[in-house]
This record gives sequence, C-alpha cells and structure tokens, in this order.
Amino acid sequence: MTKPIPAPVKNPNLDVVCFDLDDTLWAVDPVIEAANAAMFAELGRLVPGFAKHFDAEQWPALRAEVCALHPTLVHSVTALRRQVISLMLERLGHQGEQAQAWLEQAFACFRQARNQVTLFADAEPMLQCLQKLGYCLGVFSNGNANLEAIGIAHYFDWVLSADQVGAAKPDAAAFAAIEQAAGCAAERILYVGDSYQHDVVGAAAAGMRSFWLNPQQLPCPARCQPDYQSQELAQLPSLISY
Repeated sequence: MTKPIPAPVKNPNLDVVCFDLDDTLWAVDPVIEAANAAMFAELGRLVPGFAKHFDAEQWPALRAEVCALHPTLVHSVTALRRQVISLMLERLGHQGEQAQAWLEQAFACFRQARNQVTLFADAEPMLQCLQKLGYCLGVFSNGNANLEAIGIAHYFDWVLSADQVGAAKPDAAAFAAIEQAAGCAAERILYVGDSYQHDVVGAAAAGMRSFWLNPQQLPCPARCQPDYQSQELAQLPSLISY
C-alpha cells in the first residue's frame, strides 16, 4: 500500500521558492511551434516574396546560424529571435525603417502566440498552496513568457529572465540575481525546474536547494542530487515541508 503524502506545512528552513517556467508550469514545445508558425505566417503576409524563400521548418538552422554569428546573444532568446528576423529580411534585400516595422509586427505576432500556454493541471493549485503557506514566490526563466499576459503574475513576488539579467541558467550570474531578488541567504531558497543541468546543478552550485520536476523519471547522475524530486507539481508543497 502506498504511503500517503502528509498535508503540507511551511518548511522553517525555506523562505523562497523560485520557479522555472517552460516545461515546469506548462509544456513549451507546442507553444513555440504554434508561435513560430504564426510569426512566419505574419512575415509571409507582410513581406513580398517571403513565403517563397523561408518557412518555419528553417527556424532551427537559422537560429543556429545567428548563435554562431552573435555568440554574445546566446543567453537572450528575444535578442536571438529578433536577429533571425532581421537576417531573413536582409537576405530578401529589406533594411531600414520598413524592415524594422515588419520585424516589430512579426515579433508582436510571435509574442502573442507565445503566451497562449496551457498550464499543467496541478500548477495553479500548487502555487495557491505555497502562497497560503507563506512562501515568497519568484521566477527566473531562460525564456520570454509574459506572466501578465498568461494570467498568473499575481502568484509571484518578483519575476526575472535571462533577457533582463544578461545571463541564462546555469550561469552563476543567473543564480546570483535570484539570491539578490529573494533578499535572503541562498540556502533558504528552493529552485524548481525540469532541467537537471540548468536547474538542479545550477542551484546546487549557487548553494540553493532544488526540486527536480522529473515526469519521465529520468535517472539522476550521482554527481549532484536534487533535494527533492517528483513526477508532478502537486506533490511539491508536501515534499518540501521537511
């Protein structure tokens, strides 16, 4: 018989729970696929001849090309995307004010679709529970989702992104920014995410605790163990109580 999970209480050794977003609170792949399709369709509508030369299937190769050309932008998904749009327009002979206007329209189209996410069923109840228990809740994401547009910004005391900070997880600077925003010692912060390397290893290196959301039950390398892990967010409040 499975041992029941105890009712959650606030862990006296934790003050702050900081969250990743993509693939932690929602599945991101279908969102990005739809947003890319919307962006390319908008560019096809706006730019003469665009659809004859570019489509969404080329996105990975174009992004890799821009990463190689602009290595200082690799932390920023927003800057990279804007640079890819600019590159495509340049290759069609478009520069200047008109090209910039098309870029802004296409990026706005992407951003609207990028925020059309479907939260995991247990995400909001989990956030509500943590709020009631008295934790300070924060966000650090390598992505560029807008929590106001998604409708869950009210759960969080502060929100950071790699775009804002100038560094992406697992860079130490990203976790330093989390500690500064949290306003407490690193050991009193729990970082929650789905990426072993970015979220578990990165948090441990910064002296924080970690909760690994591991729905596929991937094996955990022995070199760095998460403090907590589960296949689902629903168990988080109870698991971190002790």
